[in-house]
Amino acid sequence: MSTMSSEVATLTAFIKPLTNPQLKDLLRYEGLQVSGLKATLQFRIIQRIESLAESDPVSFDALARRIRATAFPNTVPYQSPTRPQYQPSPVSQSPAQARSAPLGVSMSPHPYSSGGSAPLMKPPAAAHKSSGPLIFKESPFYTIIEPLTAVVECKVREQTRDSVELKVMLSQQVAYRLQTDSNLRVMVYCAGDSGLTQYTKSDIAFPHQVELKVNLDEVKANLRGLKNRPGTTQPADVTNWIRKKPNYPNNIVMTYALTQKKFFALANLVKQHPTDDLVSQLKTRKLISKEQVLREMQNRANDSDIVATSSVMSLKCPLSTLRIQVPCRSIVCTHNQCFDASSFLELQKQAPTWTCPVCSKSTSFESLQVDQYVLIPLTYLLIFLTDCIGTLMTFFSQRHQTSIKSPLNPTVYGQAPPTRTRQNWEG
Repeated sequence: MSTMSSEVATLTAFIKPLTNPQLKDLLRYEGLQVSGLKATLQFRIIQRIESLAESDPVSFDALARRIRATAFPNTVPYQSPTRPQYQPSPVSQSPAQARSAPLGVSMSPHPYSSGGSAPLMKPPAAAHKSSGPLIFKESPFYTIIEPLTAVVECKVREQTRDSVELKVMLSQQVAYRLQTDSNLRVMVYCAGDSGLTQYTKSDIAFPHQVELKVNLDEVKANLRGLKNRPGTTQPADVTNWIRKKPNYPNNIVMTYALTQKKFFALANLVKQHPTDDLVSQLKTRKLISKEQVLREMQNRANDSDIVATSSVMSLKCPLSTLRIQVPCRSIVCTHNQCFDASSFLELQKQAPTWTCPVCSKSTSFESLQVDQYVLIPLTYLLIFLTDCIGTLMTFFSQRHQTSIKSPLNPTVYGQAPPTRTRQNWEG
């Protein structure tokens, strides 16, 4: 078992320096999804390695040979087998049917609910069925349940302004769910035209000059995101302005100006995932074990090219500067410094840059794991502080009940001062 664990650790180290095309080739050979950031691709392959190491030694050896041949092409001869061709699932649409379908929207399943090792040809179980080319990138904070309006095209207006209207009429069931479930929201999604196809996932992007009104009330929302950072814009939450009555015609008007390309907008019924639920999801995942962290430290210490010195690891979150509650980091990061999961997710909810606050590497919700090496001292520290606070409270409680006279003030602590009567004043 120790030999297998060592081999898994070695293959994981080989995975980290590979480029995106190399990672996608490995994923294609294993029949896995090839979409996502580099951190997501690495996470899928590492998860596949660990899964095969426990269940299928033959497939594990074949994957190990492929990884070594990819990492060291000049030293290990490797003949690339024929790549398996993608076969669409019987329940999915054919390309001809998809091209003839009307314009619509869909959302891929939630990244932490479907798992990173799902085959490419497996249809997403929780995703809304695609009826057109407009597909939005996944977010761990929102899951699209169903569209409430058709997709509206915003034409190019280089020198003038224009408006588009979305009419939302809630069914009786949807209206009741919105009244009873605070996590159900009505959100306006918008994407720019960048040669959209059925298999392209679009970032949320609104025109630079845009105004949103719902039932003649202006919606105050940040519709721009961070400057020169595509993908940092959030959908516009208009739930508070929607009249939650069955069949009531809610009018959403988006006014825009000075656009250089087309935009597409629609309103969706969205399930919102609170940060506390995401943190709970992190706690149920596989941990970065203490033994793994110590083994990585030992490997770096034995490296002749690295000078071994002491390093300080802070228990303060680099984002909030408060004590870390749930220490986590990306599995593709090489540092041991952690950050607080709740603080990091709250920041990503406001502006989803998905970069590590310590080393600035690209990361994702899928690649985050709780670090057991940091979690253990934090747990002991919490127990120690709880005991100290309990001891101090007991001490001050006993002192308050005991009659003690101060040398500077003869008044007895714990007793009310004597009332001064007229005789005392005259005396």
